[in-house]
Amino acid sequence: MISIQKLEQRYDLNPNDFDQTLVDYYQNSQRIRLIDPNDKTSNEPRYDAEKHKEIHVRLISFFDKIMAAASREAKNKEEYKYTFTEYDEIIPKYGILLEEQELEITIGLFRDLFVTYEIQFANHIKYMNDNFYLKLFELGNIGKFRFHEEKLSISSLRETNKHLFNKRGNFYKLFRNYFLTQVEQKYTSKLGIITIELDTRKKGKSLLPEYIWAIKILFEIHEMLWKAKIKYPIGLPENHFFAS
Repeated sequence: MISIQKLEQRYDLNPNDFDQTLVDYYQNSQRIRLIDPNDKTSNEPRYDAEKHKEIHVRLISFFDKIMAAASREAKNKEEYKYTFTEYDEIIPKYGILLEEQELEITIGLFRDLFVTYEIQFANHIKYMNDNFYLKLFELGNIGKFRFHEEKLSISSLRETNKHLFNKRGNFYKLFRNYFLTQVEQKYTSKLGIITIELDTRKKGKSLLPEYIWAIKILFEIHEMLWKAKIKYPIGLPENHFFAS
């Protein structure tokens, strides 16, 4: 895990400033939901649109530094394109695209901090070594791991394998869908989206390193699949596995 000293000195990320920004965001967002702007009798603090804009700008600035830190820690060499939400949107998000690697990652804040990644080159999971799986499972130790399956690609498999569905485990669903498509369809085109959620009740000193580490792992997982796709574009004989 990256140290706080490294975050502050190399990436200009101050955990105390991050904590305060989250507090400000939640307080101001709460006013959007609870205070009727037409109620002139309430003594509660009013929602402040200018304050919301200022907080949003601060959050996007943090997300920019967080993504840059994760990219650098993952030793990513490709320059990425980025997009971010405007200040009038309730959920602040920051997304990046690596065109050559076909990688998209989005980070943001909605109740908790989150990072999302759509699994690419899923058919090449068969070429992964244990390091891939260790990284994948590590995500579950950092935050709440969620897998949102690609329902269209497995719709017919639900009928023929009912006993395998209606299960709750996110890792289970991911690998169930992968192996079912491999066995019955001989190919896995799409699996779905991974989301990691981190509890913002934690202090920035532990939250920031964990957040960056989760994003870094997604960079690394994707790069392993991308390299496998380049190295084995058509397929390989049985028992030939990809090593990073």
